[in-house]
Amino acid sequence: MQIYVTKRKGQSTFNLGYTWSKVLTDTPGGGIGSGVDTGEDPGNRSANYGPADYDRRHIFVASYVYRVPFFSKSNAILRNALGGWEASGITRWQTGQYLTVTSNSSIGTRRADYIGGEIKNDGNYEPDASRWFNTAVFAQVPDTRRGTSGVMVVGPGRFLTDLSLRKKFSITERFKLQFQGDLFNAFNQVMWNNSLSVSTAMRSARSAAQRPTKRATRVAVDLLIPSGKEGYFLQRRRGR
Repeated sequence: MQIYVTKRKGQSTFNLGYTWSKVLTDTPGGGIGSGVDTGEDPGNRSANYGPADYDRRHIFVASYVYRVPFFSKSNAILRNALGGWEASGITRWQTGQYLTVTSNSSIGTRRADYIGGEIKNDGNYEPDASRWFNTAVFAQVPDTRRGTSGVMVVGPGRFLTDLSLRKKFSITERFKLQFQGDLFNAFNQVMWNNSLSVSTAMRSARSAAQRPTKRATRVAVDLLIPSGKEGYFLQRRRGR
């Protein structure tokens, strides 16, 4: 299911998109993480049935622009110096990847055993937690059979917002100067990768290293030069 809402006129414009999807398959494309399309048990394809590892159940994306109206009706000096500011941003939220808990055995990596209990895979974990789902409900699989766990854990989701503020200053009739400030990951959200392999003996499931998504800023000044052929502006940027 897809929902799309847009507003293209006025001082504020935006595009909103939401997708709900559910992908079920018996060959998720990665087996149990080994890259084998046949799954762990080629002779029992129904045992591999479940959400695909590329399924993202919910995805929401919003892009928005707001043209600040202050000084828009002032004289040319005030309008050029203080008016014409434009703020914009992009926000993305999505749920995590579907994962299968595995354990190591003498014959290789296999599904772990699910022994019952609440997995608590709702994503409500502290950023510095070393256990973001309940590993006590999984156990080491014996060498004599296959594990009983399926695609039962949802990996960390994503929430990211980038903001921007910009304005063009008229230097002459032909040349303009554009100031732009960007704020990436504006709310400084911690972004976790998927879990590392689970050690059922130590009852630990640490999330992989934090993604390089700490808040970052960039300030730049563009000199906009009109093109002689088609009237387009060529940008020469300085900033960091």
